[in-house]
Amino acid sequence: MSREYIYKSERSWPNKRFKIGAIVGHTTATTCRLWIRTASTGSYTLIYYPKVEAGSAEDHFNGFKAVPYDISTLPGDVAKTVFEVTDFSKDTTNVLELTDLTPDTEYSYAVYREDGRDIDESEKEDRIILGHDRTHSFKSMPATEEPYSFALFSCNMPYKVDNNDERDLRLSNEKMWGSLDDTLKRHKDKGLRFIIGGGDQVYSDGVDHKEINLPKNLNTRMKKDENGELTPTKDEMVLWYRDIYRGYWGIRGINRIFSSYPSYMIWDDHEIWDGWGSYLLTSEGDEDDELHRLFPEYEKQKDELKARGLKREDLLKLKDRMFDAAKQVYNEYQHSHNPGDSTRYDYDFDHGEKSAFYFLDGRGERDVNRDKNRILGAAQLERLKNWLKSPEVKSKKVIFIVSAVPVLHVSPTIAGLSELSVTERIGLQDDLRDSWENSKHKEERKEFMETLFKAADDNDQRVVILSGDVHIAAAFKISNGTSVIHQLTSSAITYNIPLWESYLFSVFGVPDDGETEEGYSFKRLALYGDSNYSLVKVDFTDDKEEIEFQLYGTQSVLAPRDLPEGSAAKGLVKKLTGYFSEEKSLNHSIAKIPLTFAPF
Repeated sequence: MSREYIYKSERSWPNKRFKIGAIVGHTTATTCRLWIRTASTGSYTLIYYPKVEAGSAEDHFNGFKAVPYDISTLPGDVAKTVFEVTDFSKDTTNVLELTDLTPDTEYSYAVYREDGRDIDESEKEDRIILGHDRTHSFKSMPATEEPYSFALFSCNMPYKVDNNDERDLRLSNEKMWGSLDDTLKRHKDKGLRFIIGGGDQVYSDGVDHKEINLPKNLNTRMKKDENGELTPTKDEMVLWYRDIYRGYWGIRGINRIFSSYPSYMIWDDHEIWDGWGSYLLTSEGDEDDELHRLFPEYEKQKDELKARGLKREDLLKLKDRMFDAAKQVYNEYQHSHNPGDSTRYDYDFDHGEKSAFYFLDGRGERDVNRDKNRILGAAQLERLKNWLKSPEVKSKKVIFIVSAVPVLHVSPTIAGLSELSVTERIGLQDDLRDSWENSKHKEERKEFMETLFKAADDNDQRVVILSGDVHIAAAFKISNGTSVIHQLTSSAITYNIPLWESYLFSVFGVPDDGETEEGYSFKRLALYGDSNYSLVKVDFTDDKEEIEFQLYGTQSVLAPRDLPEGSAAKGLVKKLTGYFSEEKSLNHSIAKIPLTFAPF
């Protein structure tokens, strides 16, 4: 496989790319899926043990900066897992299954690489490659039922191109990751257990840049070679997607968070292609066909490209190759450390005795060109029904359903505008067809909501839908008259909705209260249009049944400039905020919304 794309000298990332690092995946009281990227082949050892106070005699990580490092000096009670990286078939990513952990215990870990060069032993540089700069750690889950919280975020697009100049790519709004990191640290000893990436953890098409906008890159590179073979190949596309992950995840705050807290992830369209599954693909010449939106360069150069042998069926093959490449890299970087296996992307897990989570794959299964079940597909919806009916899940008190796209977000009238020519001119058709409220999804949405309300009614369960995608934070309460379902949306952590679109949805979208097409009553509890993330706090211990949605948004304050130097007021401002006369983001919640389940 060629590595040209990854190592081109003109790569344009304004930040260091992700190289060597870890992601803490699915974690229980006694197990952990730990994802490691080593960046090179070789022999490696994962070292881990219950964390002790830094600097104490038991702090085995002291001296890790030494090169070479002698792993034999570690005490015998330090656990070691040896693994080999023999090639680049998975981009040197590995998932290690740690077992026999002690419940509710913080573990420190590091990765050691043995120098495989054929040189004198005294010259070998056996070293710690991960954990030498800072202590990496994660915490196992408690064995008993306790109050807990988890973070929810989505839509990570921290880049901007200034002045319509492709070369002027810069970071924008990445400070939100530092804010989230601070929030997680503050709640770490207060029951914070894991984080949920609700979709669009990277953007294959986030900025108008010819290399890191993959659909644009495909449009400029597609051709048939001298042998009549269609290019780019899937292997080349895999390199593109890997570079996207390594660029987007190179931000320091992301590194620190992913390597410290159990992470559960699900993809959405931008891990593949904007609006994936929501374009109408009919036939050449059909006025409803939207292949021209996926391949604008073909539309512009149709005669020339046809003369070179590139036809409509070739474009469809390239589209499918992109999906296959995106899927492979999504497996490597995200899904591999989720619970379950790689055969499907919807999955579930339990947290304690009273909570259960189900992550829906609303993107890999999505196809607006199907006759029905265009979002989840019939098989996935059936799996969800069977899961909800299983004895283990029926015994739970609270059910969280992760749907990257919110079920309630815009009115059916707005969602139905997708077929109007005006939406094509402003590029909104796929966004509106993405929404559950679009008329094409009416039957599937009805069946989906009936499934959730049946669980709430029959099992007396608290059901909460967790969403992202729409670049707006919101909370809704939905009732069928006997039970209530809450929908909580946290989006976007670094990518904000355009002001005109925010105005459109707030003024002409879903009102503060009303009735859905299925006849469910709803009330909107919150709406926030700037960068955000959230914490969901759950307490079902003893006689409590409490769930609280805490929303964190951009909060910038400016210390007063006109206070005299040395004044008590100025000193107090600096002490409280840590700065003076400069803008700084705070990381305290801007809204706390208790979820109540009494019908209305």
